[in-house]
Amino acid sequence: MNMRRVMVNKKAQSMASNLSKELKPVKSVQLLTSSSGNGAVTLQKIKGIAKSRGVNPGKMRKADIIRAIQRVEGNFDCFGTAMAGYCDQQSCLWRADCVGSK
Repeated sequence: MNMRRVMVNKKAQSMASNLSKELKPVKSVQLLTSSSGNGAVTLQKIKGIAKSRGVNPGKMRKADIIRAIQRVEGNFDCFGTAMAGYCDQQSCLWRADCVGSK
């Protein structure tokens, strides 16, 4: 019984190790470079980021695409939901575009 448990644990560790090698997390910060100086990111660039994260943007709106990217990256999916222009997510990569999005 113990030997089987050890084999299963080793196999699970091996699978987790292989998966972590395959899925190297790349945050959007490495992909976000605005062509315009105002901090806004083009929809085409956002769709490219979404596709690189495994999100199919299809006919989704910009805000919905960004929220999907935020979820995939493990962040709050709050883009465009700031009340009265206030956002407490100071380190958010989408902040410049978000606060002015309403």
